[in-house]
Amino acid sequence: MENISLFSEPELCSGVMCPLQPDEYKALEGHVMSGTTIGEEDNPFTNQLESFFKSSVLPTGANQSLPWEEIMKILKETNQKSYLGTAAKVSLITIYSLLITVGILGNLIVAFVIGHRPELRTARNVYIINLAVSDVSMCLVCMPFTLVGLLHKNWSLGNFICKLVPVVQCTNILVSTATIVAIAADRYLTIVCVQRNRDARAYIPWSVAAIWLVSLVFPLPLFAYYFVEKVQIKDYLLYEKCVESWSSPVVKYTWNITLIVMQYIIPILVLSFVHGRIQNYLSSHKMSQRDARRAQREIERNRRTTILLTSIAVTFAICWLPWHVVNLLADFNYAGFQEPEYFYVVFGSCHAVAMSSACINPILYGWLNTNLRKEMTQAIPILLRKSVSLLVHRPLRDDSCPGKDVPEEGGSKKNHHQTKTPFLKTESAKIGEVTDQNHDET
Repeated sequence: MENISLFSEPELCSGVMCPLQPDEYKALEGHVMSGTTIGEEDNPFTNQLESFFKSSVLPTGANQSLPWEEIMKILKETNQKSYLGTAAKVSLITIYSLLITVGILGNLIVAFVIGHRPELRTARNVYIINLAVSDVSMCLVCMPFTLVGLLHKNWSLGNFICKLVPVVQCTNILVSTATIVAIAADRYLTIVCVQRNRDARAYIPWSVAAIWLVSLVFPLPLFAYYFVEKVQIKDYLLYEKCVESWSSPVVKYTWNITLIVMQYIIPILVLSFVHGRIQNYLSSHKMSQRDARRAQREIERNRRTTILLTSIAVTFAICWLPWHVVNLLADFNYAGFQEPEYFYVVFGSCHAVAMSSACINPILYGWLNTNLRKEMTQAIPILLRKSVSLLVHRPLRDDSCPGKDVPEEGGSKKNHHQTKTPFLKTESAKIGEVTDQNHDET
């Protein structure tokens, strides 16, 4: 629903004496929309309008006067369709459009690669697929609806969507975070606890189901605490907005702090602990090889692993910290957020930083994975060819399946190295690779 102009509706004077004539309303609307100040000397109907606002805006029986500046503020805010200026709108639209596009394409490529290679459809890669699904959902739900809320003051999607969107957004964020933690735990079992990892693989699908169940149940209270609020003067509707209203401040603070603990503090602690243990384990085993040349390669591989694991933890912390800080400040009514435009710009910027994790995850868990990177390198040109063929309506040859042109002897060499010692097999999985690596790779 578009914002209703306070000056153009005949219902404005319903039930009260109209203080102004239609042409006088038109003149006043021009002043309000242009932002100019109207004073007693150049506005012959100021007193009449002020009297009207006293009878329409203020509670019945109120004897205080309404300052002319407040009248102008109410009128101008009513006619604004957004709290943001043009520069802020263009910046947010550009940033969110880029994040949505890159996030969807990156995660779909990862899912495409895993789905089209049978040897990559392992239990461990269920986590990678789950992360890609949740990140795509974040790009399709979290970002667009948040952007709409930032750009438009009026909520036009109805009460049910107002309640549903926060629940779905929170679910996607929790699923993405929990999956990252599960991947870290799986890497720990793969590298440090080889025997336990073999037993735990059967439970990976169940752990994914548990992640979704908890992530769906936890945000359900939001469905009760979000609703569409009507901003109106008596019976005259100005605009509607989707807001949250908790039963008590204690309930609100408890839920929000619990969310921060679940979505940020616990994951940071788990990632730091697990990745630290993995790095210590690799450091203690780096000189266990008798062959000096191979030992040097293991040292280099361990160094890359250390950089990767550190990058995962640091990236997660940097992406999500600003968003949680802004939410906490807003919950405790930080005085600096009283100006709507400033708050919307700060919140939109911090939310965009958090959502950038959906673009970074395909790099950390896809491109930096040796096997997946090889397949992605082959898949990207294929996807481009298919896209072009769809545009020009030309069929594509069947021999475009990724990896079909890989020599057979490469596979036998790979199988040969799978017979190495358990330590070598474990080391090959230390960066989360889904199959055993050829130890001659650099």
